[in-house]
Amino acid sequence: MPRLAFVLRKHAGVDAHHLYGTRVVVTLPSSGDIVNLTPVGNNTLRWDHKTAGDTPVESGELLWEKDPDGILRWVINRAYSLGQIVPQYAGVMAELSGRGLSAELVDADGGGFLIRIDLPDHTFLLIGGGGNLPPRADQVERWHVQHEGVEDHIAVVFRSPNSGTADAAEMAEAAASYVRLAVASPRE
Repeated sequence: MPRLAFVLRKHAGVDAHHLYGTRVVVTLPSSGDIVNLTPVGNNTLRWDHKTAGDTPVESGELLWEKDPDGILRWVINRAYSLGQIVPQYAGVMAELSGRGLSAELVDADGGGFLIRIDLPDHTFLLIGGGGNLPPRADQVERWHVQHEGVEDHIAVVFRSPNSGTADAAEMAEAAASYVRLAVASPRE
């Protein structure tokens, strides 16, 4: 169990520690939820997912043959799933929606997530945090919005002026203003 906790910390980027070698406790980075991994047989781990407030979410069993790769993939998928990420960006999505922009979180190439806003001319805005989005919106240090086409980069729409000044309302207003101008005077 200590080795599994080490592998999860190092390769999944989650807070994972073992309790006296009897189980591994994983804290999901976006929600703060807890997943307990407890051996229940030679080749089985029981997992229990609870909210940070200790409310049970779900549980099950995983096949485990002492090789951490399968468990590592499972933890990465659970920790960085849309189900974990979407609630963390609800405030950002509300800022965009409040300005008439319909946005969704999408998988980014190479892993992670971005916010995408489709435009009427079949182009779109991509919103990230200077790259892919971190697990929680409060971890975004700098917003970056760019206008993209299927095959081409069109423009950088907005970039927070300094690292650590990620204001979702300012970013949403800049994106909405750009869309109003871009839709009012489409590209040739």
